[in-house]
Amino acid sequence: MQATSINENSVKDLTEQLRKLEEKYESQKQMTEMTIGFLQDANEKLTEAKDEIDKVNKRVQQSINYAQRIQQKILPSDQKVHRLYPDSFVLYKPKDVVSGDFYYADEDDRFNYLAVIDCTGHGVPGAFLTLIVNSLLESILKENKSNRADILLKKLDERLFHYLNKNEGVKKIQDGLDITFCMKEKSSNKIYFSSTHQRLYHVSSQTIEEYKGAPYSIGEFSKRQAKLMNHQLEFEQGDMIYLSTDGIIDQFGGQDNEKFKRKNFKNLLLKIADYPLEKQQKIIDLTFEKWRGNKVQTDDVLVMGIKL
Repeated sequence: MQATSINENSVKDLTEQLRKLEEKYESQKQMTEMTIGFLQDANEKLTEAKDEIDKVNKRVQQSINYAQRIQQKILPSDQKVHRLYPDSFVLYKPKDVVSGDFYYADEDDRFNYLAVIDCTGHGVPGAFLTLIVNSLLESILKENKSNRADILLKKLDERLFHYLNKNEGVKKIQDGLDITFCMKEKSSNKIYFSSTHQRLYHVSSQTIEEYKGAPYSIGEFSKRQAKLMNHQLEFEQGDMIYLSTDGIIDQFGGQDNEKFKRKNFKNLLLKIADYPLEKQQKIIDLTFEKWRGNKVQTDDVLVMGIKL
């Protein structure tokens, strides 16, 4: 009888343990099903969100591509640049699809005009400013009766400031640009130019002269505008001039991941100045890419070379 009692108790204990296990299993099963359901729902929402993000990205990219086409329209054509400056090159490497750097070339009865311009920022904000600046510059040159490049830049400074700050009660916009603006006189071997935060390089007889721009940004419109200077350069046939934004000298790279720097750029220009223009462009481009290596491009890059 004692053995029978023990077996019955054992059966009851095992039955109770089995019941608890079944309850635990059922609870875990329900929790698993709830978790699977939650994850499936979350995955569906993530998929929907991804699809929506992809649609937005596609619309943004389409808008940026359209902005690129607009910006390309304001740039002088290769044919126009080579008509005004037959021996010349343009190295133009935007950091993004659109650029805050751009160049300008035009003429009137007295002068061939040339400018290299670096607007605040890069990408879409910088590109938007290039459209405004290009329009203002064109209107100013239509009125030009002077050989004073600095006066033209002072007009651009004032008009850009007022254009960006014409709404009263709105915080002033400090955006602006750096520029080298040249006026090559058709009847002589003279170039008049003015520059802000950029430099013009003149190579003649295997020597290079560097003209520093004023420490002033167009669009600031302050008393410091007086720092703008009008330079006059007399050249010999075969001389080279170079205009550049700061994108190439500020590029990080090399073995020590440092900036390319102006000294290296200046030495490079002196070394290649006697080469054909197409070869010069390729050497500058290859030098830049070799220096950059696998580093991200720091800024928009623009270099122009003109054989006079």
